[in-house]
Amino acid sequence: YMGIHLTCSFTMDKMNPAHLLVLAAVCISLLGASSIAPQPLTRYQFKRMIECANIRGWWDYFEYGCYCDSRGSGTPVDDLDRCCQAHDNCYNEAIKVHNCCPYMTFYIYDCTGG
Repeated sequence: YMGIHLTCSFTMDKMNPAHLLVLAAVCISLLGASSIAPQPLTRYQFKRMIECANIRGWWDYFEYGCYCDSRGSGTPVDDLDRCCQAHDNCYNEAIKVHNCCPYMTFYIYDCTGG
């Protein structure tokens, strides 16, 4: 497995509404100017991490099982789906316990050794 370290550089309790508007405007501008399809950048990074660590494409995991790129509920269908469930649980923990917004935080990962 590849080690993933998720840093919390964006916390909800420190955001002034004016700063949030500026951040939203910058994000929209950057997304509009980039070649990346409009989607949360962390999802784009997650897609790239999957492609780096696996010979299968990210699309093989789109809407897979109960937890992979869906709203997550029920019993995971296999180990891969349990991994997606663990990822969802990690995000929920970051939001609830650490007051972090993982959807706005960049992944820091190393893609060496597959």
